[in-house]
Amino acid sequence: MLLAFLAHERDSELAARFAERQKTRQADSGAIVLNLRRIINMAITPVLTGTRGGRQGVDRGPYLAPLLGLMMIMIDGYDLQSIGYVAPEIARAWSLDIAAFGMVFAAGLAGTIPGAMLAGPAARRFGPGAVLKMSLLVFGVGTLATAQAGDLAQLAMLRFIVGVGLGAAVPIVLTSVAQNSPARFRTALVTAAGCGQPIGAILGSALCARLIPTFGWKSAFVLGGVLPLLVLPGVQVLLGERRPRDALASAPKAADRPSGRVQDLFSPEFRATTLLIWASAGLCVCFLYIIVNWLPGIVRGRGYSFENSVLMIGLFNTGTLIGGGRSCSAR
Repeated sequence: MLLAFLAHERDSELAARFAERQKTRQADSGAIVLNLRRIINMAITPVLTGTRGGRQGVDRGPYLAPLLGLMMIMIDGYDLQSIGYVAPEIARAWSLDIAAFGMVFAAGLAGTIPGAMLAGPAARRFGPGAVLKMSLLVFGVGTLATAQAGDLAQLAMLRFIVGVGLGAAVPIVLTSVAQNSPARFRTALVTAAGCGQPIGAILGSALCARLIPTFGWKSAFVLGGVLPLLVLPGVQVLLGERRPRDALASAPKAADRPSGRVQDLFSPEFRATTLLIWASAGLCVCFLYIIVNWLPGIVRGRGYSFENSVLMIGLFNTGTLIGGGRSCSAR
């Protein structure tokens, strides 16, 4: 009887643990759906009704900005990871080994560094709207031109140019979402907009799994080049450039805002925190793009079909999205 009692207790404990895991998974999925639904409802409801709190003629920018920001980050996620989907097919078409694409992968990531570093100073000098439009134009046209590349050198050069545009767009988009979102939901909406990268990669992997076998590898770059050009008209709404003059007048003066100098990050007060954040972020990005760039080629070389090799990247990004959903729910 003692053994039976112990066995019963063990089974009860295992069942409780399984039920707890199921609740955690459901909460993760629910958080993702809830935050995306919140963004869509906030964007669509004022557009359909034209009211907020019974008032007519409300400024719709604060409601459309999160949705437009999410769309732009999704396009960014697709464009940045699309080379990983396409590289195995280009290697087969050009009779190259997949290892030769290392410089192409590196060039795209290297381009994001000057793009991100120059985005802030350029936005202060020329305005965020002009810089965001130029970055969308650069990575849109650059991605379209990538479809015409004839060798690895051209491919690497064009991916570097695309990386510059991508690197400049992301910080401006996220900052604009933060500035133009309702204060009550600002943190959740910025986090949800950041989840646009894995969402774009998931949708992109599903599209490329059908698109490339039918129309060839160039079709992935044509799609990635057209999408950012289509969202160019939404830049004004995203940046709140149609706000009334009194709203602009009430914004903090330049003298009241922090200087935002890079050297301030290395002052004694912030030096340790800056280095820790840079190290953790750098290692995360390094791991991420090792996986998304090389995994399709490795899986393809193991004998899997092209569709399965691309969909594996979609599954990887699904895990990233779940992590983002947990972050949203925690906040």
